[in-house]
Amino acid sequence: MDLGVYRYRLQRDGFNWNLVPLTTGRYSASATSVLNLISASPVVWYGQERTLRSRLGELRFDRDRGGAWVRPYAGDYRILGVTGAAFQQRQSGIALGADQALPLGGGKAYVGGVFNYSHAELDDHAGASGAVDAYSVGLYGVWLAQNGAYLHGLASLNRYQNQGQATMSNGVRAKGSYRQNGVGASLEAGRRFVLPRDWFVQPYAQLAGVRMNGATVALDNGMLAQADHADSIQGSVGASLGRGMHVAKGGVVEPYVRLAVTHEFVKNNSVRVNGLPFDANLNGSRVEIGAGVSAEIGKRLSGHLDYAYAKGPRLEKPFMLDAGIRYQW
Repeated sequence: MDLGVYRYRLQRDGFNWNLVPLTTGRYSASATSVLNLISASPVVWYGQERTLRSRLGELRFDRDRGGAWVRPYAGDYRILGVTGAAFQQRQSGIALGADQALPLGGGKAYVGGVFNYSHAELDDHAGASGAVDAYSVGLYGVWLAQNGAYLHGLASLNRYQNQGQATMSNGVRAKGSYRQNGVGASLEAGRRFVLPRDWFVQPYAQLAGVRMNGATVALDNGMLAQADHADSIQGSVGASLGRGMHVAKGGVVEPYVRLAVTHEFVKNNSVRVNGLPFDANLNGSRVEIGAGVSAEIGKRLSGHLDYAYAKGPRLEKPFMLDAGIRYQW
């Protein structure tokens, strides 16, 4: 049975019955639900952030002078939660943006804005579930040098609407909701090296971070969680290998593969559930592989498709898929 943060079973002792804590699956569905929601906040932001980064290939086409773009995306995650049990997070959304190209330092710079919305469903398949509706607005800039070097930066303001649900051992459902505001930023630097026969290799390094404000989470069964700021700082290094292929009417198609390593630096995100301390960090490293294609479809249209898989001790991403189209001014 669920009793506060923990689960118990009845054990007979002669003429008496005692409540004995479970040794496996020992946390109640209510506690697990709120802890999973708090752990998911940074993952939701990174799911939104990567849709902007992955479209960088479209901007390298010579005729691009700025434009408007749209990118739907979807991803699936397996996250090792605070309670030691994994939960599933499915996220889907859409990003809309526009930018303008400007000459800068012998190269070309883009300055633009983006609106991003996503919906994430959380489920540990043992009674704890939740949902996150995430809204963000941001400014981004890209600088492309003539020698292939580039810088890419993003700053965003974020608003999350979170809902938690728990099915307790007696079948009764508890629920609660709360809101969070936050800020996020990322900076990436890299360089494309052109190889013979139109092949290219593009190493890069990225630093990204997000902070969501502290929150008080209350379920209608009396469960109460108080979280400090939810922080995350991640560093990534990797490289893409691809080839530019010229097609009819002057178009270009660039398929590529990618390999990267990402590390989460934050080791402490404090949470108290019914007064008991927990740590909701996702510290650790993971390896990511990916593949995609950028295509210049015509004089004013370009498109992009990107797939990624990641694996680490705290987080696995079976897939992240985003696709988009860009209309050039």
